[in-house]
Amino acid sequence: SDLLEKEIAGLQQDFKSLELKIASESQRLSSLTASNSATLETVQREAAEGGYDVLYYVVLDTNVIVWHINGSAVEVKCVFLPHPVLAEKVAALHDALVAPRDAPGAQFSEDIARQLYLYLIQPVVEHIKSDHLVIIPQEELTAIPFQALQNPSDGKYLGESYGISYAPSATVLSTLPKRPSLKGGRLLAIADPDIHDAGDEVRSIGLLYPGHARVV
Repeated sequence: SDLLEKEIAGLQQDFKSLELKIASESQRLSSLTASNSATLETVQREAAEGGYDVLYYVVLDTNVIVWHINGSAVEVKCVFLPHPVLAEKVAALHDALVAPRDAPGAQFSEDIARQLYLYLIQPVVEHIKSDHLVIIPQEELTAIPFQALQNPSDGKYLGESYGISYAPSATVLSTLPKRPSLKGGRLLAIADPDIHDAGDEVRSIGLLYPGHARVV
């Protein structure tokens, strides 16, 4: 109807006005909300410059698409994993990681950690060339730390073999400023008492910043 079309046109004009306001008041925020999609060439170039491998996940109804991208190659694997099954496994791992130690069902499941490794990492692991992974997850995969996925062949967790970073999208990854190493910076590390071994974890991180770290 004419009334509905006028309402839509008004909303579109309001949105454009908001974009202009964001652009004038915060260029950084504008680059995140209105930037063009990153091209594959851009992702590859930045992976080469940063010395990392990108693992980009697309969750479909019956499959998970795993994109591996680094400075010299691109691999795409299609893994059969129905979405409800993925959601169930991710929920089990997440709940075990965040539940208090004495809560029913809080036991960490190495079996689930290994299954998710086989689904999400094993298909492309032979192509990974660096020791730094940038994970771009989707759907339920945003709820778990990939560091906790376990390689069945040697028992190592992914976080023991690689440094792991996360980005919400390839576009946001490409807009992040290139900063120098943080080793010379100061650290404030705060442990959540409800997370297993968080205290030991932040104390270990604090040791990497001797003399200029505060651990709580």
